[in-house]
Amino acid sequence: MLPRLSAQTITPLYVNFFTHNEERDYCTGKTTDVYCYFPPATTGQQPCGYQDQTVFLRLRGLLKELADTIRTKGAKWNWESDWVFLAGVRSFDKGDATTNSKNIVKWLAESNSSAIEIDPHAHESSYNYADVAYMLDSLGGNPSKVVGGFTWNFTQGNNASAYTWMDFNNGIKGWQYPNFTWKPDILWGAAGYNRRKGQTDHTYDVETPGVWRPKDTSETGFKTHDPSKRLVFLGNGYGKANDSSKTAEQIAAEIITFADSLQQGIKPPAGRLYSYSIDLHQKYWACPGYAARTARVIDLLKPYVQQGRIIWATNTEKVNVWKTQYKEQPNLYPYPQNVVSTISAEALREAKSSLTIVPNPAGDQTTVRFSLTKRERTTLKLYNVLGQEVTLLLDAELEAGEHEWSLVVSHWSLVDGAYFLRVQTPSFSHTQSVQVLR
Repeated sequence: MLPRLSAQTITPLYVNFFTHNEERDYCTGKTTDVYCYFPPATTGQQPCGYQDQTVFLRLRGLLKELADTIRTKGAKWNWESDWVFLAGVRSFDKGDATTNSKNIVKWLAESNSSAIEIDPHAHESSYNYADVAYMLDSLGGNPSKVVGGFTWNFTQGNNASAYTWMDFNNGIKGWQYPNFTWKPDILWGAAGYNRRKGQTDHTYDVETPGVWRPKDTSETGFKTHDPSKRLVFLGNGYGKANDSSKTAEQIAAEIITFADSLQQGIKPPAGRLYSYSIDLHQKYWACPGYAARTARVIDLLKPYVQQGRIIWATNTEKVNVWKTQYKEQPNLYPYPQNVVSTISAEALREAKSSLTIVPNPAGDQTTVRFSLTKRERTTLKLYNVLGQEVTLLLDAELEAGEHEWSLVVSHWSLVDGAYFLRVQTPSFSHTQSVQVLR
């Protein structure tokens, strides 16, 4: 049960993890370790790694480990599978003691206390979304009514069986299972199509944290909220990836930056639903320490969760909150492509002119930097999340220019958690959040 909002509650950020696996993941012949691939046990020309039993069983074990991590730490996850992994489940997964004798899909659906929602995902070379939903259902996966990725400005599927996302309104029939019809309610993960290249191009993805009912498939129509339409589009925020190149601190900091902008009113208007998703792409799962890094991300966000500034929610839970608590008020902000990077950059530029904290989250020590345009009496104070002053760090007459101050956590006996640091002079005041995590 998600918490209800009160009139005094700040605008929260609704966050979840999501996972894709693709038709070509872990295919025979991969030699690079960029995505932490590992070779299949056999050397024959296998169609894809998921259909090699050794590869599949290792991925199954990693899936179980991630699910346990997310469930036990109180986070939420939308697991979105293409058909090839499900074919591996059919071939090799009869259940074992780790999943109470259930195959991994059935176990995900039944044994994770609503922490995991299962969405169909399809690249549609030969299986469409209805086929994947059918496979999930036949495996006991209880598929959601969420389209786990779609092309927003062109067609779905191959040339022989092309259709647009508007065809989901009345339901679509399977290509492999034509007697099965799937009728989803929620569109998620809007990928862009580059007409010049004739292919999907993620440069044109709609990376918005908003939610609305799109009017039609045209560029202006998709940007238009039409309350008469049945399908709801839920933005994925910025889809930041927990890949092999980022630390948990970097991933958490990106989310905290946006959560802080909701609190401080830097850009987004208050009183609307904002959605954010963290990518746990299956091709990275074999990277060393992947589950531990995922756990660390959850731990870093915990102080914001405790304050109600971040709320873990699946895709369906987010839309249900939008309908009940936000009365379906559309949020088309921000729409322009890659605008999220712009928001973060703007927020950081504003902060840099007056106050920055590096690193943040802070371990035992962090450096506070600020600039003054003239000589002024300057105070630097630390506040807790209730707005109560914790300590006065600095009170001095400072010259114009750049200044640095080291905050040594142990010196001030600070406990782990969220704080606010405020630099103030007679001519300006600026506040920045800082997390203490050791």
